Parts: sequence; structure tokens; C-alpha cells
Amino acid sequence: MRDVILDQVSYGVWVQLLVRAGSVVDAEGEVEHEWQEMVLQTFARNLYETNEVSEAIHRLRDDLSDPQTLPHVMQKIDSELQEYINPREQLIHLMEEGLQI
Repeated sequence: MRDVILDQVSYGVWVQLLVRAGSVVDAEGEVEHEWQEMVLQTFARNLYETNEVSEAIHRLRDDLSDPQTLPHVMQKIDSELQEYINPREQLIHLMEEGLQI
């Protein structure tokens, strides 16, 4: 049960971290804090299906700043986080635990 609750909390935290990190990327692809770099390194390539981290980081920054692409990038962030957190697996474990009681 604890893992399911943590997954629910972590999802919102990861969304905020990704949006905040992607929004502060400068023209050279640099960010101010190490945590921002870590978040971008972890997720940006998968969001844009590229091996080039700098390209993905710039695309994320551009998509987050454009009202036309913002809904699409938020959908991509959601899909990536669903895969990363894998709440389905945690829910299955929770149901299995419930059946054993």
C-alpha cells in the first residue's frame, strides 16, 4: 500500500521537476542547479526519442514555452512518467496483498 501512495505522490513531483527544469534551460542548454541537469538527463531523451541530450533539452524548453505545443509535451511527460513509475505493477501487488489477507 505504501508503494502505491508513494507512486501517486512521486508522479506529481516528477511532473513539477520536469516542467521547472525544462523551463529554465538557457540558449546554451545550461541550467542553474545540478538537480535540474539530473532531471533533464534522466527524461529528456526519452521524451523526444533521440540519443542527443542537448537536442532533447532544447526541444523540451521550446515546447514548454509554446502554447501550441504545451499540451502535447505534457502528454508526452505523462506517458514517460507512467512508464518510469509503473503504477500498474504497484496496483497489481496491492491487489495480490489484499487477496492474501
